[in-house]
Amino acid sequence: MNLRKPAALALLACSVLALTACDPDSSTSAAPAKSTAASTPAAPPAASDGASGGSSSAAPGGGKPAADVRICGNSEKESDVKAELTLDRSADPRITGIIKLTNTTSTECVVYGKPDLRTDHTAQFQKLVSGVLGSGTFATDKAHGTVLHPNVPVYQAVTWLSAPPVAPNASCTTGSLLVLVRNEDVLSLPMQVKDARYCPIKEEGSAQVQIGVPQASEAEAKAQLRGLGK
Repeated sequence: MNLRKPAALALLACSVLALTACDPDSSTSAAPAKSTAASTPAAPPAASDGASGGSSSAAPGGGKPAADVRICGNSEKESDVKAELTLDRSADPRITGIIKLTNTTSTECVVYGKPDLRTDHTAQFQKLVSGVLGSGTFATDKAHGTVLHPNVPVYQAVTWLSAPPVAPNASCTTGSLLVLVRNEDVLSLPMQVKDARYCPIKEEGSAQVQIGVPQASEAEAKAQLRGLGK
């Protein structure tokens, strides 16, 4: 009998320990920690929402073009965009003008590319040294280009000097056309300019013609011409 007493005591002690381990208070106190961890929102979705908005283009079309919008000039027609140039020679030798671009089709299209203006000085149409007028930036890829909506024109200011202020006359380029080239040579828009001379605006090698980024209204385009040297 004496040998069985320690065993009985040990069994009793184990029973007490088991009851303590199963105390409801101890299991309840662990629950809030699990609940708090599960209810904490994950950060990545919030970040992806902000990134999906992207940066908007300054183009008058508003926002970035949809991926399925075609580029202007990429059609069977000779040209799906019409360019009209209105010139002001009152401050000669400073020539200023407004280019009106109109999408003549029934679907949207995109124009993009750095400033590229040419003239018919040679049979291959010589490139003029082209610069940006004002503080705008030209989109160099379709994803950030300007959307031209059907029959909704956009306007671009343009200017050049018909006589050089510093550089020699030999650095001027003559021609009877001003050609606006967009979309990596896909779209070429010729405009008549009688007896034109395009001269560097400063020293030789500087821009022979400057053009502003597309604007939604003619008034906004004309505003880019303010403050030019006469």
